[in-house]
Amino acid sequence: MITADEFLASHKIIIPESQSVERQSAEDGCGERSVERSLDDSLDSSVESPAHSADKSGSQSTGSTEDARPLDDHRGTQTFNTSRTHDRKVTDLRDAVACITDKDEAHAGKDTEAVPGELSESDVDTCREAALRLLDAAPRSSGGLKQRLIDKEFDEAVIDEVISRLQRVLLINDEAYAESAVRYCLSRNMGARYTERELLRKGVDRTLTRRLIAESTEAGQFVDAAYELGRTVLRKTQGMDPIKRKRRFWSAGGRKGHAPDIIRQVANELFDNA
Repeated sequence: MITADEFLASHKIIIPESQSVERQSAEDGCGERSVERSLDDSLDSSVESPAHSADKSGSQSTGSTEDARPLDDHRGTQTFNTSRTHDRKVTDLRDAVACITDKDEAHAGKDTEAVPGELSESDVDTCREAALRLLDAAPRSSGGLKQRLIDKEFDEAVIDEVISRLQRVLLINDEAYAESAVRYCLSRNMGARYTERELLRKGVDRTLTRRLIAESTEAGQFVDAAYELGRTVLRKTQGMDPIKRKRRFWSAGGRKGHAPDIIRQVANELFDNA
């Protein structure tokens, strides 16, 4: 950024050494003063005025000391006035240049600041790498992945952007993940209540969870899981007292999240006739 002194030097505006010009702090309205106008004024003031030229020629043509003295006094007055005007305009020019320079520096400083509401790509890249590592370790829902990234202290807006990008390229599919989780729970002979709790724990959306649970219930999948659990308990408790065997089943069915009416149905059908 060019300084006021460099600007004056580049336009060959010379300030007399005998006169000190102090640079004043630019006021708020200093930007309205045109640099070109100040430069023209300074150049005009540096040109010798006609009156000054006439005085100078008159003093050279007059031979007597008495005739030259009034002209010398007049020339001194003109030189003093021109010098003061020159100093004042040079000061104005410096103030104008300084004001423009300060505004440019302030504008440059604003350009380096982050735009509000705009995400840093470096933060997004770092968060995406962490998300991919988590997905490599195990499949996850968008909610479960988001919570893990929050635990790693990533900004929530950055996390949402990363998850949105991963969903667009199908690296995250909440419905497919939830369906897989339901199948896993059924393979472990779990009931509807336990399966719902497990899906929510894994970050699956509540609306999606309830829809899948309702579909599985309507298809009778949880009843089938309860019967399979009953047959497993029968095999493991073979030779035991019938009451204890039934009690074992009730306890297992409750832990697995089956509804009481389903447990009663299975117990009466399997254990009473065992």
